[in-house]
Order: sequence, then structure tokens, then C-alpha cells
Amino acid sequence: MSVKKAPKVTKKDIPVAADNRSSLYISEKELAAIKDWKVGQKYKLEVEVEMTGISKQDNWGSDPGKLSANFKINKISTEKEK
Repeated sequence: MSVKKAPKVTKKDIPVAADNRSSLYISEKELAAIKDWKVGQKYKLEVEVEMTGISKQDNWGSDPGKLSANFKINKISTEKEK
């Protein structure tokens, strides 16, 4: 019985997300205006947040050693609601 050796995997073999921007989930309960919005359009929001945590990335992945933070949304409004 012969055992095949697994190929060596390098960082260049690991796919990197093309768009690594942070995302935000908002329900209609939090911001009623979204029910009239269209997918693909851009909108401006004013968001007040409270930082609830911070962590340093492990040495694996696309951003080793970088910081990331968690936030709680305290207030969110559109430019029209200001």
C-alpha cells in the first residue's frame, strides 16, 4: 500500500475575498426607511456606536496581527431624519 504525500499549501493558494470591507446588518425595526430603498443604491447614514470589544487577529489569514473591534449600535438615522 502506498501513501500519497499531500501537496504543500502556501499563502498564495488560499483565496482572498475580493471585498473585505466590513458589513452592517440593519432590520426594518431599527431603521424603517430601508423598506423603500433599492438594492445596489448608495445611502448615507449617521451611526452612533459603542465599542464593546477589541481583538488581535491570529497569525493565520489575510491580516495577521491586525486589530478588529465589535460595536453596539446606539442610534442610526438617515440624513433626512437628522
